[in-house]
Amino acid sequence: MLKLSVSNANSKMGNVKSISMPRVVTCAPDVPCAKTCYVSHFDWRRTVQNAYENNLNLWLTDPDSFEQQAIAAAYGSFYFRWHVSGDIISQDYLAMMCRVARKLPHTHFLAFTKQYKIVNQYLAAKKKIPKNLHILFSEWPGYNMDNTYNLPVAYVSFKNGVCDAPADANECGGHCEDCAYAGKNCWVLKKGQSVVLREH
Repeated sequence: MLKLSVSNANSKMGNVKSISMPRVVTCAPDVPCAKTCYVSHFDWRRTVQNAYENNLNLWLTDPDSFEQQAIAAAYGSFYFRWHVSGDIISQDYLAMMCRVARKLPHTHFLAFTKQYKIVNQYLAAKKKIPKNLHILFSEWPGYNMDNTYNLPVAYVSFKNGVCDAPADANECGGHCEDCAYAGKNCWVLKKGQSVVLREH
């Protein structure tokens, strides 16, 4: 049986565990950020690629085991991140993320996504996303963001000065763990609210 690969920390998130997937292949078709994806900086590290590909293979071949291992990985954590790399794969995958959150009501889960269609269809079917699963739509200039349900939005402030964020958007502090334990920004945004992340 494949074992789920879980990251215990990184320089940006601090000590926030995460589960990731391969970039691009799990992302929405034609996402404009694919060419400049910050995860590509890690592509030379075969161990990282193997970990992400392993997670995708586990989901595709044994989703029940993936779910149980995800629950075990997040158990006891106050905060947990989905997809430092990659994105929500399907309706079934999003349903799994919701079940994991419901199993661990004291853990806050965070996920950024450009899989707008998957999330919108899930909500259109009258399915609910648990309050402890914080899903933020990830905006990109020129890419059509269909935010039918007015979910929180993450904007990028690019190094060249381009930024589409509204004036009242919160500013990312650059360290996920600090915001998590302070109870601010991405971890607590409500419908209609937004945050600005600096380009990596």
